[in-house]
Amino acid sequence: MVKYLIKKHCEATERCTIASDRNQDYYYGNIGGFLSRDFLPSEEKIRAFGYDSRADVEERLEAMKQHIPMESSGYWDITVEIIEVEV
Repeated sequence: MVKYLIKKHCEATERCTIASDRNQDYYYGNIGGFLSRDFLPSEEKIRAFGYDSRADVEERLEAMKQHIPMESSGYWDITVEIIEVEV
């Protein structure tokens, strides 16, 4: 079975002096907050909270992209992408 997640990759910029050289990955499913940080969520979480269709996850991805400028404030370089996971 294929499920879809959103991976948000955050890299600290030079302006972010308290977290210099820090990289973090967050994985999002169809619930409000993130499912895990820095590692893929467990297979159980992916089955329960992963998106079933690419169309649904693309809608959430676009909403997340719109919030990146406000969220980063120049302290983080943030990218988001859809990942496909076989469970």
